Amino acid sequence: MERILTEQSIINTYKEKQQEQCRLYCEYKKIKKQNKLFGYKRIANILGYSYGKTRWWHCGKHTPTPIQTTKRLKKKKLLPLDLDNPKLFLIVKVFGATFGDGGIFGNLNFIKFRIGSSERIW
Repeated sequence: MERILTEQSIINTYKEKQQEQCRLYCEYKKIKKQNKLFGYKRIANILGYSYGKTRWWHCGKHTPTPIQTTKRLKKKKLLPLDLDNPKLFLIVKVFGATFGDGGIFGNLNFIKFRIGSSERIW
């Protein structure tokens, strides 16, 4: 079974600042799991980070955007994406139809469409 797409490969498509937020969030979760009695302020001090952000993580009200994206993809059973995934053929057909006359940039963050004689980049 060959892995095509992982959580980390999705996170790596985001800007460095968002990747750093993901790293801090994962560290926060790891410390919280090991030390159940630690509050968000203490963990923020350990991380050397403002406790304003860890407060939101503690309440479960906001997680970094890349983490939210990976959770949505996992919920739809698209992460991790393996070569033997039964949905892969359908995914490839949709991408082929959508991007038949366009493309996806190397970091997977931008999509280029060619509509008539004009080009659009998102």
